[in-house]
Amino acid sequence: MNEIPFELEQAVRRMSTLLVTDDLVRDGIRRIVAAAVDIVDGCDAASVSLLLEGEPTTAAASDRSILEVDLAQYRNDSGPCLDAARTGSSIRIDYWPADERYQPTRPSADALGISSSLSLPLRMADGRSVGSLNLYSSDRGAFDADENVAAEFLAAQAAALLETSELLMASSEFIDEAQLEGERRTTVAQAEGVLMVLQQCSLQQARGLLQTASRDRGRTLVEVARSVLASLDLN
Repeated sequence: MNEIPFELEQAVRRMSTLLVTDDLVRDGIRRIVAAAVDIVDGCDAASVSLLLEGEPTTAAASDRSILEVDLAQYRNDSGPCLDAARTGSSIRIDYWPADERYQPTRPSADALGISSSLSLPLRMADGRSVGSLNLYSSDRGAFDADENVAAEFLAAQAAALLETSELLMASSEFIDEAQLEGERRTTVAQAEGVLMVLQQCSLQQARGLLQTASRDRGRTLVEVARSVLASLDLN
């Protein structure tokens, strides 16, 4: 396997910084990852991936080398740990060399001798998925129904632990606010477009009209934009 000490160091350092106030959560996740290797038959290595502020990162790994597989998935935006975290569905690969879904990640898996894997979503009480528990094996078809039961139990334990994480709650609030800000910008942009057509003016002039109305009426820019759209039944 090609060594990438800088990337691995950065990944570990980032998690160390982000989870500094979540020591109990961090230690618990590490124990769950270690338990996966001990409890789940055929599991040679395990990790937990989290989506923090929309970005994937590895919170814990049973050994340093398995980080390369996770990082390869993050770099290529392609892999079972990402799909499990984003879709909330388990992703099982019985034989990596024959699986066509995640070709960009295959070289890293091949370099470590990984033949099969199982990624399970970490679901919160409200149903959203915030990450995944990832199991890797050198054996082909290692994770059958019996192993799934044990893995699902560990994933549920990890999710319950993460419910107490202040970091994860802050991350969720950040994402919600970012989505809201995106909606606000879209509303303003739509109103600007309407004014450009109705007033036969430039984008800069339309923006000025909204800003003037906002100032004169004592309303926010978004409120004025919504009024423009509502008047035309476009919002």
